[in-house]
Amino acid sequence: MKAAICESKVPDIQAQALALCKGQLDQWFLLQKGINGSNDQARVPDIQCRIHELTVRQAEQWFEWMDGMLQVHRSMFVFREASPGQLEEHNTGVKLAIEYSLFIKDLIADPEFNEPDLVSRLQVRIQQLQDAYDTFHDPQFSDAEAEELLKQVFPE
Repeated sequence: MKAAICESKVPDIQAQALALCKGQLDQWFLLQKGINGSNDQARVPDIQCRIHELTVRQAEQWFEWMDGMLQVHRSMFVFREASPGQLEEHNTGVKLAIEYSLFIKDLIADPEFNEPDLVSRLQVRIQQLQDAYDTFHDPQFSDAEAEELLKQVFPE
């Protein structure tokens, strides 16, 4: 699912997460419907495989969504002056994105899940989100330090 990115507003992370969850819930109900068929014991490996595949797909969708969130961050907050209202939306959106990402990381970091590449990619994305948050909302990070960091990352 690709989120529509509005030029003047940070995407509503909660609404988009709920919309994403709706599709995944439909998948879980289909999975449950399959479980209630005949010979449950014979279906267990298939169910485990399907759950694993579904979780990987969810993580991939999450990466696409986080890429969109970071693109909004770059286009609206790095390259132009944001309004106080936009900064508040940014604060809320990025903070929630980090929290949800940490939740997903806990889910996929289980050694039995065995997807170290996904975990590694998610750790990178969490750091990118944390940097985006800290640049504008970390009280220990002064405006002068933020400007210096932006000059280092995006030399003109």
